[in-house]
Amino acid sequence: MDPDSPTFQKHAVTRRIELNYADSKNIVTLLKHYRPYISAVGRTIIIRAWPKLADKIEEDVKMLDKPPQQVRGQIVIAELTEEARSELGLDTLEYRSNSEETWSFTLEPGKVGLSLTDAYRFMMTLKALERRGKASLRASTTVTVPEGEEVTVSLAKEMRIVIEKEEEYYRVEKVRAETSLTLGIERVTSNDEIIFNFKVMAGDIAEEVPKITQIPIVYERSAEGTAIVPNNTAFVIGGLTREMKRTIRGILPPSKVKVREKTELLVVVLPHIIGTPMPRPEILEKE
Repeated sequence: MDPDSPTFQKHAVTRRIELNYADSKNIVTLLKHYRPYISAVGRTIIIRAWPKLADKIEEDVKMLDKPPQQVRGQIVIAELTEEARSELGLDTLEYRSNSEETWSFTLEPGKVGLSLTDAYRFMMTLKALERRGKASLRASTTVTVPEGEEVTVSLAKEMRIVIEKEEEYYRVEKVRAETSLTLGIERVTSNDEIIFNFKVMAGDIAEEVPKITQIPIVYERSAEGTAIVPNNTAFVIGGLTREMKRTIRGILPPSKVKVREKTELLVVVLPHIIGTPMPRPEILEKE
């Protein structure tokens, strides 16, 4: 019936619902099938409908007015040498213990490829590579992000350069290279899937200093996108490569050789929806 009709105006009821968590405009958008019986004013939902319909709309509004879900993310940022990348493959990761036990699993950059158990095994592999000087663990942390919010994990390297200009005159320049991951939780679905967007920025200070500026150049690598990830399943961001110089020293006979090698920045995010079951990783269980 037309809400402007005299009969509707005579028998309709008005309800005002103060929202605690949700945005009133978002509620109206989600319940657009109830228009024109529902409207938003500030943080209040106003319902003008027949009594039974008003009860149904009020029930649906209260169902939607819930605190946002929170996602806890374990984040690992590491730099892999080309040799380590070859060992790990980024197609097949393999962990070897001191015995002959071996675990294998798939890891493809930019795709979901690690279960919870695999992610723990990956960390064991990464730490083993770091001890052998084939990988560098830049960051390992845990963050909690509410639905609809974002967080940034950042680490920076700062260098001060002293430049001699004239006799007894020096100029100090500061060079800063920053690596960061911005992670935003767009939505958590009813199927416990997490829709999130990400942006990775990796800054590196060049080894060689240009003679003209006498200040090192800062190179940047970046990647960004959106992903849908099942709960308790790791998401991998890879493909951010760079080329660097490294000095290899020999003992017998004494030697020093400079080589160039490529490294790749790898970001692993393991999300868990707070309040949902978290499987127990059986790290030492053979597959």
